[in-house]
Amino acid sequence: MKLLSAEWIAERLRLGSALPAAPGATALVQHVVEAGPDGTVEYYDDIRDGRLADSALGRHPTPQAVINYRWPVELAMLRGELDPVGGVLSGRILIDGDMNSLLPLVPVLQTSAAIDVQRALDGLLDPS
Repeated sequence: MKLLSAEWIAERLRLGSALPAAPGATALVQHVVEAGPDGTVEYYDDIRDGRLADSALGRHPTPQAVINYRWPVELAMLRGELDPVGGVLSGRILIDGDMNSLLPLVPVLQTSAAIDVQRALDGLLDPS
């Protein structure tokens, strides 16, 4: 399976929708991933109470925050080599919009369930 493909996003949605509920961890987030094998890829996540309610390729018309980073950063996060907070603090991840809307998501991303989803998605990637 190819990273950031429609198939990968669909599997991400399936796995992320089954995460345990985390009341208040709700945000609509646009991702802009640059410098990948296919150029820039955009996708969005609609996260409601810690679960992925929707995720799709393309641009959402009303995101609360836009997260910008390069393809190697997406891969490093997926592989557990970079945590999102560290990426922001190091300047490898840039956020436009309401950064405060993302703060309730941080503890969710650090749960064992979310890490298991991340590992499962990494395991589905083509080895190339």
